[in-house]
Amino acid sequence: MFIKTFSKPDYPSDLDLTDNTLDEIAYEDNHWDYMNRFPDYINSDTITSLVYETGDWYFYTNDKYVDHYFVLAFVNWSKMPVILSMCETEAEAQEQVRLLTIELNNK
Repeated sequence: MFIKTFSKPDYPSDLDLTDNTLDEIAYEDNHWDYMNRFPDYINSDTITSLVYETGDWYFYTNDKYVDHYFVLAFVNWSKMPVILSMCETEAEAQEQVRLLTIELNNK
């Protein structure tokens, strides 16, 4: 099963993400140019955990989106999480994680 990611074409036009931990990650690590070159889909078999965090936890966001919640998937091929979606409220992020967990467990 493949899971849709929150890749560049889906970003709001005024959302800017930059890597918060660039110095901690080896350039040879196998992931898509840190935060801005994700694939459109990831293989669900590579997901190790799901979390949600506010902007600026794993990456910097511009001011408008700093309090938004990002649903993230940790995958076994990267030290950086993959963004699955962005939510305005914590409850919305929790619900997305809940539904995605059900979907993954039923595959």
